[in-house]
Amino acid sequence: MRVFGIANDLAKVLTPNIKNMPGEIEQKDLREYALFENRLQIAKYCKEIAVYTDGIMSMDRYIIGMIEVIPMKILEQGLRKELLVMLGGRLNSKLKFGGVKTYE
Repeated sequence: MRVFGIANDLAKVLTPNIKNMPGEIEQKDLREYALFENRLQIAKYCKEIAVYTDGIMSMDRYIIGMIEVIPMKILEQGLRKELLVMLGGRLNSKLKFGGVKTYE
């Protein structure tokens, strides 16, 4: 799903680059903390996600044959399914249990 791809790219930009800001910053150090290029990229990713979800939310219910299609429900189900797949994959790759016997 493209939304999670964008969110993953967003996390890659946020995680290593954004610094914690101290309470007071000298004016000469302000550009170092501003990170203009990273913040522009973050804004672009957030806008993409917002446009996508706004488009889905603005869609009305419609009927195909005997089936009523509700776009918000489809979006919700798709997001849950993709989140489950992503989390399951990450946990499966990161969690290793030593000394566990497997039975075949």
